[in-house]
Amino acid sequence: MNIVEKWDTLTLILYLSMAILIALLFRFSIIAKIESKKIKIFNSHINQKYIYYFAIYLILIVFLVFRYVGIGVGGADAGNYIKFFNESKYVHFNIEKILLFKGDEYLFYNFSFLMHLISNNYRPFFFAIYSLIIISEIYVVDKELNDKNDWIFIIMFFLPILKSINLIRNCLAAAIGYIAIVKLNKNKYLTYFLISVVAYLNHYLSVILFAFLLFYHFFPKKILYNRKKLLITIISFDVFTMLLIPLAKWFLSISGFSKYLSRIKISLIGYIPYLIVFILLFLNFDNIIKFIKEKKHFIYYKSMIFIYLILPIFISINGANRILIFFEIPRYIFYIDLYSYYKRKIPNKYQKLVDVLMALLLISYLAFRIYRIWDGYGLMPYNNTLFG
Repeated sequence: MNIVEKWDTLTLILYLSMAILIALLFRFSIIAKIESKKIKIFNSHINQKYIYYFAIYLILIVFLVFRYVGIGVGGADAGNYIKFFNESKYVHFNIEKILLFKGDEYLFYNFSFLMHLISNNYRPFFFAIYSLIIISEIYVVDKELNDKNDWIFIIMFFLPILKSINLIRNCLAAAIGYIAIVKLNKNKYLTYFLISVVAYLNHYLSVILFAFLLFYHFFPKKILYNRKKLLITIISFDVFTMLLIPLAKWFLSISGFSKYLSRIKISLIGYIPYLIVFILLFLNFDNIIKFIKEKKHFIYYKSMIFIYLILPIFISINGANRILIFFEIPRYIFYIDLYSYYKRKIPNKYQKLVDVLMALLLISYLAFRIYRIWDGYGLMPYNNTLFG
């Protein structure tokens, strides 16, 4: 099979169609969940939402596991993970290396070693990883989204799925992190901590989950609820974190992330949505906070503030933007709430039109994001080995 890396418009259409299809299936699952729709299978009645979850799981598993992987195709780093799998060896636990982000991550590489003992074929290994990634998104939607109109922003949930074609280990750890954040939203601190440890032992970037735990528990509520104080705090922290860039570079130089020192550059265009959301939040701050609390989504507001406080690091150090994947789904949930709040201010007769326009905007933005990452991530062309 001679497939070479190149821009492929048909692949772009496939990705956008997949994003819309998965989002619509989630919409149907949310309706089934709200209305407690049941379906009879043999002698049991189960909630119809599980039929949609199974369809989502099956579609994405076939899409991810059976994709063609070649040089620069099917994920730029996917070939490296297959090589690691084929050469996998047992990794001994070393606390010093773990704390300095050095050496192979204990759980991920030993899981690879175990799967290699079971089968020499890498696809069962991929099957296990992608199963967890897919199930984590299903779990978040099931636990946190209860409005059928939320499906519009679920279109963007496909982006971390697409990134996992390349950033397999990073996205696996982030998926574990999504589950942890849902647990923390229920104030299950110990569960969050233990799940975060599992994520960390799969990818050292998961250290951000422990930083978020400290922020979530200790950051003053009087600032989170006060527009003026919060604005001053964010600006002050951003200036402070910019001053810490040299310290961050030094820490990278002695850690397992030293390779990122060669990737220091400024990239702002991808952060425009953060600025727009920032403005929308502070335009109607008090009412939005009240609305988010009523939806029991305050943790997702906190996750956005956490990102804003350290955003200069993500902008200034190219490799650091991979940390944002840990907050990608939480960020979209916050966007959903923000959109829901402002949509209530629009007359009912125009709301469906606004939904259509927002869906078109999100599809266009997703296309833009795919265009931005397709080359470095090895996203094109897509070919599925089951269908030729």
